[in-house]
Amino acid sequence: MILFLAPTSTGARVKFITSIAKGFIYYVSLTGTTGIRKKLSADIIKNVKMIKKNTLKPVCVGFGISHPGHVRKISHFSDGVIVGSAIVKKIKENIGKKDLVRRVVQFTEWLKSGQ
Repeated sequence: MILFLAPTSTGARVKFITSIAKGFIYYVSLTGTTGIRKKLSADIIKNVKMIKKNTLKPVCVGFGISHPGHVRKISHFSDGVIVGSAIVKKIKENIGKKDLVRRVVQFTEWLKSGQ
């Protein structure tokens, strides 16, 4: 089971979650619902650094990540970047096409490119 922390998590909650988590910590980068965003929260770096001070487990960031610039920025201070909604959107755009897998792979390569 992967445990989540969010921008609204208290210091006590961070300590509790980091003490019981297995695998990695999933940091939810924004409040509200997941989905594609143009801009990332300014507090992500500060919050991830605070979480990392409380654990040796990897801290991965997700929610609202949809552009190579997001991936590049987040990969500088986190241990991983989780992209869900943008990939689901790309799958939905290509349902029924013979090259669906190739298109999704190209999209993920584009995200990883950082450009």
